[in-house]
Amino acid sequence: GEPLRNHHYRMAHKPKEKSDRAEAFAMARYALKEQPRPSFSAGAEFTRLQVAASRLQSFSKDLTRAINRLHNVLANVFPELAVEQRDLSAEWVLELLEKWPTPACLVKAGLARLKKIPYLGEEKAAIILGRARTSVGSLDGQVIEEVVQLLVREVRHLKQLKKSLEKLVVQAYGDLPPGHYHQLVTIKGIGELTAAVLTAKIV
Repeated sequence: GEPLRNHHYRMAHKPKEKSDRAEAFAMARYALKEQPRPSFSAGAEFTRLQVAASRLQSFSKDLTRAINRLHNVLANVFPELAVEQRDLSAEWVLELLEKWPTPACLVKAGLARLKKIPYLGEEKAAIILGRARTSVGSLDGQVIEEVVQLLVREVRHLKQLKKSLEKLVVQAYGDLPPGHYHQLVTIKGIGELTAAVLTAKIV
């Protein structure tokens, strides 16, 4: 039920007693005396949507934490990269860091190889290479290279899981029986994923 209402009900009948016994008494008395109406049953279709939406929320938080971990390490390895690109989860950034995880690796790779990264482009590649040559990063070496690569793989893995769960949430939303909640997608700016998550939380 609702913790605050349960607390008030217990205080009304057992104001000077705070124990498991008093809590149990209050709940039993409420059930017998008040005869509350049964809780609303949303149905299996809604339960499936809620489970998928809950997992999506969990993976979204995990992805944010993983990106923050990568950001924290890069602050001591290649801090200039975050100046040029705020979103370290961008696919071209992850591709770049998995191949050349430190400024020394980037300098060694050279411009010709950097500009082959999809969506990076020659101009941006030249800027990043120039930043790498003058980087003030204090961490380097094989261990750091492998740490960065592991963090990049973690971000990529979580991005893929999140994308897969988004598809499942939308699928579960589409499987719901006819109802007003399907009208959410008619609101400008609300797509199927947002409508599905709203439905999962509200219903």
